[in-house]
Amino acid sequence: MRSFDIASARAGGPRLLVVAGPCVIESAELCLTVAAKLQTLTAERGLPFIFKASYRKANRSSGRAFTGLPGDEGLTVLSRVKRELGVPTAAYHVSGEYSMLKAAAANGWLDETRAMMETLTAIRRAGADIIVTYYARDAARLLRTSTT
Repeated sequence: MRSFDIASARAGGPRLLVVAGPCVIESAELCLTVAAKLQTLTAERGLPFIFKASYRKANRSSGRAFTGLPGDEGLTVLSRVKRELGVPTAAYHVSGEYSMLKAAAANGWLDETRAMMETLTAIRRAGADIIVTYYARDAARLLRTSTT
């Protein structure tokens, strides 16, 4: 396995890479507290750490369940965690949002490629060092062809 860096964290190296955080961003206070505690615990053990959270959660168990903060507030919280604690961050681009973009594109309501890139760019601008998305292959293909 080849190792590589994600911000200051090494993946594929000799030490376990800890990618941890709350399932969904509920508040800045919770995320900052959890990230600071995980940062301390992993540093004490000499382990690389990436804070992860979904800014929006695709909850399939109940329509009334909490799915995240309104609008782009979750991305603002992610940005604060990165800025205030200096930890690498990861964000999930969830299936619900992916499905909405797919459906809107299928109905001709938007340009899927542009919407995909705008969404992923917004997550990156918020500070995500890595984005987990169903669009990974499409985005990689587009980025590869646009730079050649």
